[in-house]
Order: sequence, then C-alpha cells, then structure tokens
Amino acid sequence: ITNLNPTDKRLSIAILKVYLKRWKIEEYFRFKKQQFDFENIRVRSLNSISTINLLLSITIGFIGMLSQKRKESILVMFILKISKRIYDIPKFNYYALSDGIYTILQKTKTGIKNFIKPIFRNKGSQQLLIANAFL
Repeated sequence: ITNLNPTDKRLSIAILKVYLKRWKIEEYFRFKKQQFDFENIRVRSLNSISTINLLLSITIGFIGMLSQKRKESILVMFILKISKRIYDIPKFNYYALSDGIYTILQKTKTGIKNFIKPIFRNKGSQQLLIANAFL
C-alpha cells in the first residue's frame, strides 16, 4: 500500500486506517507474548498449544471488556489502583489490568474449587466441572 502515490485524500486516510488497525493487532500479540510469556510454553502437542492459545484469547477478551469500562466501573478502577503504576495508566491499559488481576488472585488460598457448586462435583472426570458450574 505504501508504494502507491495517493492522488485522492480518501486513499491516504484508508492507508492510515489500515496501519492503525495493524498496530492494534501487533499490540495484542505483543501483550500476549510479554504478559503471559506465550512463547515460553512447554507442551508436547499442537492441540495443547491451541488450547492454551484459546484460553489466553478468552482471558485477553475479558481484559478488553474490562478495559472498555475503565471510567464507569468501580471494579475496574479498583483493579487499576491495585496494579500500582508509577505513572498514569495509558489508554492501552491491558498491562495494568492484568497486573491488578494477578495481584488479586495471588492472595487467594483455595483456588477456584470453592467457586464450583457442590452438586456438580462427581467422582468421575473432573474436566467438565468448571463448565457445568456456569450452566
């Protein structure tokens, strides 16, 4: 696209929009690699890598939803305060949100087992307990 000589103002604006969109995508992948150490995973199968990638994408989507409510939600303001940033939090606040969530979850002693309803606990496979808890 950069090799084109724009004769129309709309073409240059379209090129700028494409680069801004690409920048957001690059920022997403940089966040996934740096914050969650995605390049340093130790699994043996492609299916495991795909599963971890899916879980990280869902997690980042959740952080993105929280990021949209930055000025509206008391929870988001609390999480951002806990992230303990020296300077003001930038517009792309995914790093601060993930650090704040990590700090909150670091203090838990029981893990997620108390969030699972007892009626869904069985002595068979433990794999579907989390999915069943939200039904």
